[in-house]
Amino acid sequence: MDPKGWLKNGGWMVAAGAALVGAGLLRSIAPAPRPAPRSEPEPAPPPPQPKSEPDLSAVHQRIERLEKRVVQCEADRAPGTIEETARAAAENVVGAKIAGLDDRLTEQVRAIEKLQKASEKTDALLERLMDVLQAVLDQSGQREAEGKAARQSPAA
Repeated sequence: MDPKGWLKNGGWMVAAGAALVGAGLLRSIAPAPRPAPRSEPEPAPPPPQPKSEPDLSAVHQRIERLEKRVVQCEADRAPGTIEETARAAAENVVGAKIAGLDDRLTEQVRAIEKLQKASEKTDALLERLMDVLQAVLDQSGQREAEGKAARQSPAA
C-alpha cells in the first residue's frame, strides 16, 4: 500500500466534507425561493367540532384487569420467599466463614500442642545439661582440692 494513499483519501474526504458544509451554509444564508402566488384563496379551516367526552371506559377496564393481575401475582407469591432466600444465603455464607475459622483454630491448637511438647523436651534437656555441668564442676573442684592438699602435704 502506498504510504501517501491514506493522505490522498483523507484529502478527498476533507474536500467532500467541506463542500457539503459549504453547501449547507450557502443554503442557510441564501433566501429560500418563494412559492408563486396562487390565484385562488386557501380553503378555510373546518369549523371546530364540539368537544365530546373521551371514552374512559376502556381505560377503566384496563386498570381493573391490571389490578386483578397484581392481586393474583401477590397471592401466588409465597409469603416470605424473598426473606427466606436471603436468610438462607446469609446462613450459608456465615456457616462457611465459621467452618473456615474452626479449621484454622484447630490447626493453631495442634501447632500450640507441638510447641508445648517441644518446650517441655527442651526444658528436660536443659535440666540434664545443668546437672552434667554441675557434676563436672564438682569433680573439677574435688580434683583441685585434692591437688592443693597434695601440694601442701609434702611441704609440711
